[in-house]
Amino acid sequence: MCSSTNNYLKALFLLLLAGAFYSCENPNDVGLELEDNTLQTLYTDTVTVNVSTVLLDSIVTSGSGTMLVGQFQDELMGKTTASSYAQVELGDSWTVEDDAEYDSIKLIMPYSGYSYGDTAQWLTIEVHKLLEEVSLLSLPPYVGTEEPQSYFYSSSALYNTSQLKAEEQPLSVYAFQPRPSRTDSLMISLPDALGTDWMSLKKANDSKLTISNNFMDYFKGIKINPAASGESGSIIGFNLSNAFIRLYYKETSGGIVESLYHDFPLASINQYNQLTGDYSQSVLAGLERGGEPLSSSASSSVGIAQSGTGLMIKLEFPYLEDLQKAINSKMINMAVLQVVPVVNTNRYPYLLPTTLALYETDKTNVPLSPLYMDYSTTQQTATYQADEEYDMASTYQFGITEYFSELFEETETSGRAILLAPSSDSFTQSVDRIVVGGSGHTSRVKLKLYYTLLNNN
Repeated sequence: MCSSTNNYLKALFLLLLAGAFYSCENPNDVGLELEDNTLQTLYTDTVTVNVSTVLLDSIVTSGSGTMLVGQFQDELMGKTTASSYAQVELGDSWTVEDDAEYDSIKLIMPYSGYSYGDTAQWLTIEVHKLLEEVSLLSLPPYVGTEEPQSYFYSSSALYNTSQLKAEEQPLSVYAFQPRPSRTDSLMISLPDALGTDWMSLKKANDSKLTISNNFMDYFKGIKINPAASGESGSIIGFNLSNAFIRLYYKETSGGIVESLYHDFPLASINQYNQLTGDYSQSVLAGLERGGEPLSSSASSSVGIAQSGTGLMIKLEFPYLEDLQKAINSKMINMAVLQVVPVVNTNRYPYLLPTTLALYETDKTNVPLSPLYMDYSTTQQTATYQADEEYDMASTYQFGITEYFSELFEETETSGRAILLAPSSDSFTQSVDRIVVGGSGHTSRVKLKLYYTLLNNN
């Protein structure tokens, strides 16, 4: 029989067996009814799972289509800050009459619908003029950010740690109470000196306002960041595709004054979000970017994963050798990884990610590749199942039978482990976070193992 047929039959058997396990109220009651009781199917959830937190060197945040701006203070993980950098494009061709008069200039940013944190607090943001061009980094292997084997490595991109110089004095300071669920936009007034300058250049047919590359060299872009002295309540998302600087002006024709405008769009490719965390006064104090994992034993018995900043939870199975002596690897029927958020860390304003994903890693502590579903090429993901009544049984669950069986058979694991984080699409364009418990915690991560033993009697 060919290997593909064997894999299909094995996957079908596990699927049917999983249905039997999940339909039973007590896993210990599951068994194979054979004569003489030669087989016994057992269950355990006491396999040790070591939990730690890793901070990736960097992750790609360019080209996401979402601008993230703001800051929030989390009692567990400290302060998270989001700033957005964007190149400004010349826009469609346009003409102005000699008698055109400048009116005003505004930065317009529509809400994307995304927010994280307490939006009841006011948010103060600053708009700065960039002194450096926003351009993607083309990195050769082993230079710059993450190692090239990382799943989140890109040869041409901008990262959450990328920095560009900007003028110290902001073009504008704007305070508002976020309304992310609305469909309206922020309209931030920019200095009249900027608008009159652009208008004068256009009327003079200067190449800075007629040739795209010349304009982007003349005005390199903007940085939008939360004011350092502002409240730390929330991070807000804005829709990049409909964000622009709008120049308002007036023209007179036949004695009639007409109000007109021209839009300078924010570039969709040369835009990225800078996302950083200050963990110095948190349970993650001592965690270093691209450094060694911080064990849950050194972080109040928890591990934390967060999108955007590059925090991931590392899961290891340290005592497999003892288990191997008692169980034949071919007798593992099912392995289920159960992730339970720490109670009271999943309430507003810090809601949990809708979906989590798993990645394979080793001693490098970088996500090498997605961890795939059993006998599949689809990435392992799990949707949050909330316990609305008591909040004690809220979980994400992953079936990792194939992965664990392979790990179980190895005599040397080479540091193989699993990284847990929000799904890859949201991991680069949000700041969602999850807190889980390590060994000994009441909300600890569990490996539920169903296996069969041969009775020698």
